[in-house]
Amino acid sequence: MAQAFYLIEASEQPIDLYGGKVWRLGYGMKQGMAVPDGLLIPHEVMSEEDAAARASILEELIQPLGSKDQVRYAVRSSSTFEDNLYMSGAGIFSSELGIQGTEALISSVLKCWEAVHSPLVLKYAERFQIAKLRLNIFIQEMVDAKRSGVLIINRPEQEMFIAEGVLGLGLDVVSGEVTPDLVVAELIGTARCLHRRKGKQNLIKQVVLDQEGLTARPLSAAEAEALVFDDEFVQRLARFAASVLDKFGIEQEVEWAEDNQGTIWLIQTRPLTSKNTYKNIASLGLGESAF
Repeated sequence: MAQAFYLIEASEQPIDLYGGKVWRLGYGMKQGMAVPDGLLIPHEVMSEEDAAARASILEELIQPLGSKDQVRYAVRSSSTFEDNLYMSGAGIFSSELGIQGTEALISSVLKCWEAVHSPLVLKYAERFQIAKLRLNIFIQEMVDAKRSGVLIINRPEQEMFIAEGVLGLGLDVVSGEVTPDLVVAELIGTARCLHRRKGKQNLIKQVVLDQEGLTARPLSAAEAEALVFDDEFVQRLARFAASVLDKFGIEQEVEWAEDNQGTIWLIQTRPLTSKNTYKNIASLGLGESAF
């Protein structure tokens, strides 16, 4: 029986085998950060040539997750050439969101695995002269988010952070399909807000357990007027960002989500590899050299 790893175990495995994505999340969990748990399915399972054997292995590995009727999952990659110091690999693999049940999870895992043979992935591997690609699949619990988004630590200057966010799930922040709220604030001291911009959001995307996948609803009038980055939340987000920096020691690009109980969850983190990671940041007018 092939072995799979729960998240906290993944950081005990070699990072060059299972990828920086799960390794950092497992490490963050070990360090006491709030990280949604998940299961890593290794490359060896997915590359099993006998389709029947692979299906049997996947069912045995995934069934404990599929039996949880109060949890929805994200299914995504954790390859050996993404989320590291030299290349992020952002956007070249597939992700499946809001998945529930064993059969649906297996189907999503197989869809994500198919990306290993896509022209985009092959071109990316050729560009970076990657001779052997290991594509592991990661199934992670989804947070029912009150608000979520991305942040960059130590930008535009040291001891500052830039964050973008929306109410609900932050899927459209990463994809660039909305104009998110934006804040620049200090990491230390009083976490003073240096710049704040109200975005434009029409829909809130949410995890809903009693419906298929994810749902979207219009914002109420009060929600449309509310700031994602109110003063109190900026203070807590600054402490969260400082904690990430303390744990990982270098500048990070971070995906975060706050649940309805006020916990800020670490969804993903990677070393900062791009000067222009999020196009909306350019609207600050701080100049490309700041990034």
